[in-house]
Amino acid sequence: MKKSFAVLWAPYRVFLRLPDIPAMIASAWLARMPVGMNALAILLFEHEAMGNFKAAGSIVGIFFVAMAIAAPILGRLVDRIGPRSPLIVTGILHPLLLIALYIATTQGAHVTALLVIAAACGFLAPPVTILTRTTWRHRFSDDHNRKMAYSI
Repeated sequence: MKKSFAVLWAPYRVFLRLPDIPAMIASAWLARMPVGMNALAILLFEHEAMGNFKAAGSIVGIFFVAMAIAAPILGRLVDRIGPRSPLIVTGILHPLLLIALYIATTQGAHVTALLVIAAACGFLAPPVTILTRTTWRHRFSDDHNRKMAYSI
């Protein structure tokens, strides 16, 4: 038997009415937007600058591989020392490395140098996804609301 949309939506409607939840969801969504946008921007910029999708794709690929390697490390660091220091460090270094990637590309740096900069940039990406999940974990003590938050 099919459930109606209203029945399926009801638990979410209740959840979204909890204090501060819409603001937390909006801030998490906005904070994670640059992940996809950076990838697209880097790919299009590097392709335009070098005329080579293979090199541009490799640069974006290493960016994401470095992010994937750094995620558990940053997660453990956030758990041990809190979010403030990792956010300050990554919040400063990540944009500086994006600028360095831009400058290196416009100055005609070798692809290897661009790969190294992109890897550092990905490794030092601010851990917003980690912090979002950590925030949800600490915000809700009950499994139902925590699962609801994770599903959103």
